[in-house]
Amino acid sequence: MAKKEEKINLGRVVLFRNFTAQKAEDLNTGDKDVCEILDVEDDQGEYIRAGYYVLPKSDATVLSNEDGLVYVYNVSLPYLEEVAHLAKVEENIIIGQAFLYPGRNMPKTSPNAFQWCMFVGVFLLGAFAIFAG
Repeated sequence: MAKKEEKINLGRVVLFRNFTAQKAEDLNTGDKDVCEILDVEDDQGEYIRAGYYVLPKSDATVLSNEDGLVYVYNVSLPYLEEVAHLAKVEENIIIGQAFLYPGRNMPKTSPNAFQWCMFVGVFLLGAFAIFAG
């Protein structure tokens, strides 16, 4: 029987999308999509990753409860869109750097020994075909 893998609790992120809200009681119940609760997936020092957001810790109000840390953000929708966009840009840069590190996939400007041998071989075969025919 396989053991159930225990997930490490890094905390939760609570995003209030009403910029004027200072606490949960300030939110209007008629507003659409005003709160989002996400688990923290990765703690990168100054930033935390939750869902498809990479959020700076300096913008959060950090609270604690018996389940762990809670990062509370009072943000507007443009802020969230920009944070999500920056997370995608960062991911694309990391993926690009993973495949373009020095020594791999780097274009070489001069031919190597194998290419010189191939060139000489093709030249000799061409010369032999001309003089033999």
